[in-house]
Amino acid sequence: MIRVFVADDHAIVCEGLHAWFDTIPGLSWAGSVGDGLAVLDLAARSEWDVLVLDLSLPGRSGTDLLREVRALRPTLRVVIYSMYPAEEYAAWALAAGASAYVSKSEPLAALRDAVLDARTAEPREAPRRSSPTSASRCASGRSSSPSPAASPPRRSRGTLRWPRAR
Repeated sequence: MIRVFVADDHAIVCEGLHAWFDTIPGLSWAGSVGDGLAVLDLAARSEWDVLVLDLSLPGRSGTDLLREVRALRPTLRVVIYSMYPAEEYAAWALAAGASAYVSKSEPLAALRDAVLDARTAEPREAPRRSSPTSASRCASGRSSSPSPAASPPRRSRGTLRWPRAR
């Protein structure tokens, strides 16, 4: 059973995903939170398998949270679920350690597949794909819009994710 936790500041998204994830065999709802600081606190003391993370959260941005959660729990799989276009953010998110990036404009099946694939993906370090300029801009927090990394992995419509382990 894959335990899924959702971090999104829109209650309707969390409630809708809760109801929907409960219908998917093999997935178990682990909870949700709408604040970035709470994500870090809960990640330190909870055991979820996959975090579905929005990039826009009060208290701490999803871009900062991705790096911090991956540092805190390197084996936790993170699926970014965001309204921001995959063309602008997905390559950066994957390079920063996300297992997948799913645009909220995609069908729910894309999110389901990304969560299921994330849990079976091979553990890895974040690839070193970004240029020094884009990496430093993201790390310093001076840019609210992370620059995409070069050559992102497999792409399927608005969803990017790492291939499954064989």
